[in-house]
Amino acid sequence: MARVAVDIGGTFTDLVLMRSGTVVASAKLLTTPGDPSIAVESGLVRLLQLVPGPEIGEVVHGTTLVANALIERKGASTALVTTKGFRDVLSIRPLRPLRPVPRPARAARPAPAAVRIGRTSPAGRFG
Repeated sequence: MARVAVDIGGTFTDLVLMRSGTVVASAKLLTTPGDPSIAVESGLVRLLQLVPGPEIGEVVHGTTLVANALIERKGASTALVTTKGFRDVLSIRPLRPLRPVPRPARAARPAPAAVRIGRTSPAGRFG
């Protein structure tokens, strides 16, 4: 049985085809931001030319698109739903950093990922 691993990054989409723990083939394509599945499909077509489809037993997927969108402040507004008493956890910061920070001491701190009005703390436990 063969395995396919897919990693959709901000710039490239990488695919690796493995059989018995050995890399058989790989593909690197430009990520298609409007629809990342296009690059995945193109890469799978390339890999499937080397190994018949029924022989593939597993496809695993990873992506950094969500993390990149949060860091770059792109995409939809973000909300935070948390346990009661932790609504402001994104705004609370120590007076001094616990470890050295690679930026000037007086540099502006980045805004929290979720603005305060977008944070809520329902009573009770989740799950």
